[in-house]
Amino acid sequence: FVMLAAARTTEMGIIRAVGTKRRHLVQMFTYEGIVYSIGAAALGTALGLLASVLLVQIMTGLIGSDDAFDFKYSVTLQSIVLAFSLGLVLTAITVAISAYRVSKLNIVVAIRGLGQEFVSDEIPGAGKRAKTAMRWLGGPVTYLLDTVRLKKQGRGIVLRVLVFVLWIVVVMNSFAAFGSATDVTDMSLLVRQVISQAIAVWLLVFFWKIYKLFQPWLASGWPLVPPGAVMALAGFHADNGIKGFAFENAALFTTGTTLIIIGIGLMVRRALARRGYREEFQKRVSMTLIGVAMLVFWGLPFDALDGLTGTLSGGPEMFLLSGVSLVAAAVWVVMHNADILVWVASRMTGRFGSLRPVVKMAIAYPMSARFRTGLTLAMFSLVIFTMMIFAILTNLRAAIEDEPDLVSGGFDIRARIDPELPIENVKDVIAASGGELSTTDFEAISSQARLMVEVRQDGAEDLAFRGARIRASDDVWLSENNFKLTHWDPEYGTTPDEIWAAVAADSSLAVVNGAMIESSGFGGDEPSAFSAFSIKGIKSNEPGEIEGIDITVRPPIGQTQGASVDRKVIGVLDQFADSFESGQTNIYMNTSVLGELASKPVPFVDYKFRLADPARAEEITRLLETAFIEHGMTARSTGEDIAEQQAQTNAFNQLFQGFMGLGLLVGVASLGVVSFRAVVERRQSIGMMRALGFKGRMIEIQFLMESGVVAVLGSALGIVLGTWIAWNIFNEIRSETQGVTFTVPWLNVTIIVLIAVVFSLVATFIPARQASKIKPSAALRYE
Repeated sequence: FVMLAAARTTEMGIIRAVGTKRRHLVQMFTYEGIVYSIGAAALGTALGLLASVLLVQIMTGLIGSDDAFDFKYSVTLQSIVLAFSLGLVLTAITVAISAYRVSKLNIVVAIRGLGQEFVSDEIPGAGKRAKTAMRWLGGPVTYLLDTVRLKKQGRGIVLRVLVFVLWIVVVMNSFAAFGSATDVTDMSLLVRQVISQAIAVWLLVFFWKIYKLFQPWLASGWPLVPPGAVMALAGFHADNGIKGFAFENAALFTTGTTLIIIGIGLMVRRALARRGYREEFQKRVSMTLIGVAMLVFWGLPFDALDGLTGTLSGGPEMFLLSGVSLVAAAVWVVMHNADILVWVASRMTGRFGSLRPVVKMAIAYPMSARFRTGLTLAMFSLVIFTMMIFAILTNLRAAIEDEPDLVSGGFDIRARIDPELPIENVKDVIAASGGELSTTDFEAISSQARLMVEVRQDGAEDLAFRGARIRASDDVWLSENNFKLTHWDPEYGTTPDEIWAAVAADSSLAVVNGAMIESSGFGGDEPSAFSAFSIKGIKSNEPGEIEGIDITVRPPIGQTQGASVDRKVIGVLDQFADSFESGQTNIYMNTSVLGELASKPVPFVDYKFRLADPARAEEITRLLETAFIEHGMTARSTGEDIAEQQAQTNAFNQLFQGFMGLGLLVGVASLGVVSFRAVVERRQSIGMMRALGFKGRMIEIQFLMESGVVAVLGSALGIVLGTWIAWNIFNEIRSETQGVTFTVPWLNVTIIVLIAVVFSLVATFIPARQASKIKPSAALRYE
């Protein structure tokens, strides 16, 4: 709607010229958009329901289902109403913004097709703006009292439509909640929900009036710097910031810094204006400064500013902030330096005389419409940016496939038996299996027992006992595993073999799972959410030597054996190590701990096998299950599991990329709509070009190249920015995990981009064909 409004400025100017007032223009465009919004929201909801059913079916086919994990389709009336309402509200807001923007154009500017800089927006005085903001403290009361007056003056139409749409959302959500209300308590909750939503609308309008109060001063830039500085300082870590005023939040710090950058850029523009520079030069310098500064700031490695701010916590919102900020910055730089692209294109096509003017026009025209082209570029860039970020997830699993010892520890088969049917001697059972299996088929056979315990870290602030699981391992497992360690105590060894040997020889030592230490990624410095017990003082992004951590271990409350034991953690497993085993609270010790904590014998239920011939893993897995059928053994080949998991990951990644590729089709559709409007809007300019010697084929190529340039440039920005941030994510992960490699699925990305470009050309082909058939005489007579 925003791009369509920009394309219809000439039409709007003609309508104004024949006597249509501004309020009529706003009403016409808003009501037209609301009709489209209702239809689009209904169609989108229906297609969303269909897509969700297909997605569940596809995910079930890819991952499968079992008793512990299953995909089930679920939909409620409330979710359908919410989806429809959100779609309606978002499109209605977009329509209202477009209508308001178009209504500001005066007749001369609209008909002549001049830019927004020629539109003079009437700004009330500061006193009147402050009075309006204060009056809206009355909220709905003020709204009702002003309805008649605003109607007489022809103002407030957009606001009333927004309030009406929001009220529809409130009522529909209330009816949806009413269907699930079963008693008085539910009804009172429903009433409170309606009241809270009404208050939210009231506050939204009030804060909008406050924004309008300060809007004229925001253009100078300086009002953004103080609040930005306060937000940035408030985001500091407690050790680096002001005591009692540090929230240790990455989103708060980065948002504040971004406001400072924008404020300084606008201040530079104001300084250039005072020195008499042209407005176009002012915009170029200030927007380029803002864009480059934001690109540098948001493109820094995640820990680049930790020395200044301390380690900050963050979450998924950082992906959203970084993506939007980087794309906005890149679009600002490109759109305010479009003449450089024109110059480059001119130099590249200098040898082709007939093609040179076509290429220059194909780049210059879309770049002259900064608002419309910028939105399309941003949309293409955000989709590709998200696809490039998601590609990093595939790389991690690819590292496991290339180096299976990361997860298997060098064991080819892992098996588990029924705890009620323990095995006295594994080798005796194999020898008695009838000749199909032989002890010579195995290089190593190890066993482990599991024991649920409660653990606390001695000397930590939180001395509460929390759940964990001991994996008591025999000497074979401790001496033969190839698991890597990210942290180790040099007092007990400097290699994994030496650390494991120390654990085997000394019952007071232990090694913990990598998920139990502090993480420093987007999750901040908090331990993994999957860990009940966690260790403070060891950070995943600082691998290397550590000083042993003392812990106290005791049986769970309720067991008869209540004595606790002390242990020292001297090593931390790699993030991927032993990841096929359920749970991430494993503490590895030798078997002596079982007699100290358990009141009765604990059976060995987990067995790991290293084969003499790893190529026979799948065959021997089946033979083991047959030989140990009386013990209820289930066995799995590590290689088979890795291949299956990688296939599921690749399938899900391709599915996600396909859905993201659908987002590009929205941009393609918008390019087609704009191209159709451009044929009408630029009819006279097309006639002028034909009169100057442009052939019909050249006009057609120009229209096709205009869409192609936008699609290619938007995709290129997304690829570059996404790869940049993906590299930062990779470096962050590599600091915590060894063995990962950085690769990007260029083939998949290239295919999706090519499809988007091709479809953009297809969507533009019909209007381009129409434009090429316009005759100069007919175009110049067109009114």
